[in-house]
Order: sequence, then C-alpha cells, then structure tokens
Amino acid sequence: MPVMTIQTEDGPVTAFICGGRRPKLCSFCHHGEVTRLCDFKKAGGKTCDAGMCDGCATNVGAGMDYCPTHKYSKPLQASLFGGAQ
Repeated sequence: MPVMTIQTEDGPVTAFICGGRRPKLCSFCHHGEVTRLCDFKKAGGKTCDAGMCDGCATNVGAGMDYCPTHKYSKPLQASLFGGAQ
C-alpha cells in the first residue's frame, strides 16, 4: 500500500491509500503505461506477450504489434519487402 501525506485544515496527515493499482510500465522504456502486448509468434503457438507502451510498439498489421526485440524479425522483414513469411 502506498503511503501519502496530505494537507488538511488541521495540518499534514500521513495516510495509507488503499484500492488503487499502479499502472504497469513498459518493459522497454520503463516510462509509458502498458497498452499493448507483443504478438510475435514463438514456438508452441505462443506469443511473446511483452508489455509495451504505444511509443515502443511497432504495428505490423491489423491488430498486430511487435516489441522492440522482435521489431526486425524475419517474418516482419519478409512482409515489408514482399517475401514469403
């Protein structure tokens, strides 16, 4: 629980703030709030799922975003340059 000092009419009061969750921060820049998960396909039909902000995500198609680690992966390069995936 976060502890916060607030100013009241009677002076400062230290209180525990309950109920709120801190937003998850981007795994890459550590500043932006996570709004997307990496859609890079991995073995076994799973995806990378790294949490990233809008600024660190690279859109590679309809509803598909790659993290900075997978941004220049072979499937993306092939699609950009007209090759087979």
